[in-house]
This record gives sequence, structure tokens and C-alpha cells, in this order.
Amino acid sequence: MTRRFQILIAASVLAVGVLAGPIASADAKDANPAQQLAYLLKERQATLRQLVEFVTEEYRNGTSGFDSVIRATDQLLDADLELAEHANARIVILQKRVELMKSLFSIVEARFEIGQVTRAQVLAAKAAMLESEIRLAREQTEAGKPSQ
Repeated sequence: MTRRFQILIAASVLAVGVLAGPIASADAKDANPAQQLAYLLKERQATLRQLVEFVTEEYRNGTSGFDSVIRATDQLLDADLELAEHANARIVILQKRVELMKSLFSIVEARFEIGQVTRAQVLAAKAAMLESEIRLAREQTEAGKPSQ
């Protein structure tokens, strides 16, 4: 899939979302503020999940940088955590993020070995992986659960 075609698809998805927004907003006006907030949070989460899939695939194809994957993943993590109702749910989310970051770090290391990425990108990937582990350890500490 060419970069131009990917951009066209992304623009189309965005246009549909913009056009559907007024319809969703009309429905949301009938809901109470708590329901509106829940709807918006879930809509943001779904959109960010699609973005993460898109930029991760772009990264695997070599058409996007690792920083795009990190940014999108962090945004999705924040959306997931905001919707999590208790510590156990947050811990599960953070554990998934740690595994994802470890996987991405392995990809970056492998690409470094064959000269496709710089040492700076390897260090950025490692820092993101460590940040994930730190956030998980903090959440486990606050919940009174031992680190794994």
C-alpha cells in the first residue's frame, strides 16, 4: 500500500468522523453530562486504538518513525487508564503496554543491527520501555501488589 493511498484512507476516515460528529453530538445532547463524557471517552479510545494500529503498521513497513508509535500508544494508554474503574484494570492495561513496548524495543534493536535505525532511536525505544515498566511498578505499589 503506497503512502499516498494510506493518507487518502486516513483522510477518508477522518472526514466520515467529522461528518458523523454532528449526528453523534445531537444524540449526546439528549444524554446527561455523565453519559456524554462516557461516550466521548469511549469514542476517543476507539479512535486512538485505530491510530495505534495504523502507525504500528506504518512503522513495520518503514514508512513511519518509532516516535509516532510511542506517541499514539501513550495517548491510547492514557485513554484506557481514564476509563479504568479500579486499580486491577489499570494494572492489566499497564502490563499490556509493557509487553508491547518490549516487543517494539526488540524490533528497533533488530533494525539497528541491520542499519535501518540510529542508536538514538534504540535509546528512545529503551526509555519508552522503561517508562512503561515504571508506570506499572508505581501502579502495583499504590495498589499494594508486588511487582512481577
